[in-house]
Amino acid sequence: MIYVLRIRRLPLFSFFIAFLVVAVDQLIKRLVIASQRFYVINTGGVFGIFSRSGRMAEILIWGFILVAVFWLIRTKKTTFPDFLVLGLLLGGGVGNVIDRFFRGGVVDFFHLSPFGYFNFSDIAITAAVAVGFWNMLSFRRKQSLRD
Repeated sequence: MIYVLRIRRLPLFSFFIAFLVVAVDQLIKRLVIASQRFYVINTGGVFGIFSRSGRMAEILIWGFILVAVFWLIRTKKTTFPDFLVLGLLLGGGVGNVIDRFFRGGVVDFFHLSPFGYFNFSDIAITAAVAVGFWNMLSFRRKQSLRD
């Protein structure tokens, strides 16, 4: 019974993580813009993909967010890292969508030479991919040890 109660609270954990990511992301972006530090407005997707496709990137992001929220509400059996990944992905996606809606593109201000410009939401999305990949590998390793 305790296990069931914990599983039921995990979706709230995902929404909490998503809220934190969005709040920190938007706060940092406001500070960067207000301080007149260098930033770029990325109208495309990652690495400028879809920069000339109008609303295509926004539609894809909204589609992903809706699928993720639906999955989060409907899922029964999942692990803590799954909910962490989902919270980071949702927060990163929503943070960037807010920028697209209010600023016409995503505010990117960190610069890493071979990768270009990125922001806190992008870091959250990258962390989600890393945690998800690690979780997938550790799950397979546990299964192979059982066999």
